[in-house]
Amino acid sequence: MAKKEPKLPLMDESLIRALELIDSQIARAMERTPEQKELGGVQKWKPLEERVERISTLLLDNFGDRVQLDSILVLTQVFSKVLGLICQEMGSEGLGDVRSAYVQDALKTLEIEIERTLSVFKIEGGMLM
Repeated sequence: MAKKEPKLPLMDESLIRALELIDSQIARAMERTPEQKELGGVQKWKPLEERVERISTLLLDNFGDRVQLDSILVLTQVFSKVLGLICQEMGSEGLGDVRSAYVQDALKTLEIEIERTLSVFKIEGGMLM
């Protein structure tokens, strides 16, 4: 008889499920007819951008009610850390050209958002105050 995997705590299971749903939505968005592929290409730029905007809107709409700053701070650092570890482990060769391009684009966008956010705070002598 096959061994059952131990049940994850609710938060862990919910987070994994949310990530699986995002991956599924992107995969479904990529299922297109040959004509649609000809017009829109076969890369995931648009489905990725759409999910970023949709999830950003969802979190902002629920901020202060169901979503608090603490969870945003934690997940921001978690996803940045995990992305860095994955890239370090796999390297650009392991990621391949297309996924490397997706990662580089995401990092450029993060860099812009970080700079924009840092400008909100008074910076003295290169250090956050």
